[in-house]
Amino acid sequence: MVDNRAPKQEFWQVGTTMAYLAVLYDKLRRDWGYSAEAARPYLDSALLLLDFEATMPLETYLWPSKCKVAWGAGELLRVLVHYALGSAEQVELAYQAARKTAVFTFMDNQLPHGGWSCMHYPSASCPGAGVRLQAAGGPGERPRRAHPGFADHLAPQRRDHRRVPRRDQVSGARRPGALGETIGHRGGAENAEKRKWSGEQEATRR
Repeated sequence: MVDNRAPKQEFWQVGTTMAYLAVLYDKLRRDWGYSAEAARPYLDSALLLLDFEATMPLETYLWPSKCKVAWGAGELLRVLVHYALGSAEQVELAYQAARKTAVFTFMDNQLPHGGWSCMHYPSASCPGAGVRLQAAGGPGERPRRAHPGFADHLAPQRRDHRRVPRRDQVSGARRPGALGETIGHRGGAENAEKRKWSGEQEATRR
């Protein structure tokens, strides 16, 4: 069961079901000879899930299991456009769900080494289940120390994990669009190396 309040849940259920229903509608119409009317209940069900997804707080997109929402919204958007169905508002909702997943779930939470943090599914009794994630201060990662009695909820910590610098700690280009626009920065040393290389190239051209 997924609600639109808790920041850590198995959000993939919404996206996967939305994708399944949208693809099923397409197959019924395109390959299996069903009429638009006969296939319509499956599309309507996918649109109901889209309406539900639109009520989700932004912070829920900082939990990695949101990834499948981009898939579901993308499949639904493809079907709506291909068959010229749905309202302009529904098309926009599908686009926004996919965009928020791409920007916040993937890009904002990406670590400096290019991967993503460990993820666990907290049970209702886990003290960390209600902890709110904040990408602007660093990646939305599991706690560094276990809560008493809940050590089994923690996955191993990467040895090469580095805290993402804040916006005022680095210079150079930054990835647009996110909370504080901080995640995805390269370190200052790499920016300095790029500037040095650019200067050498300019000197060579002269």
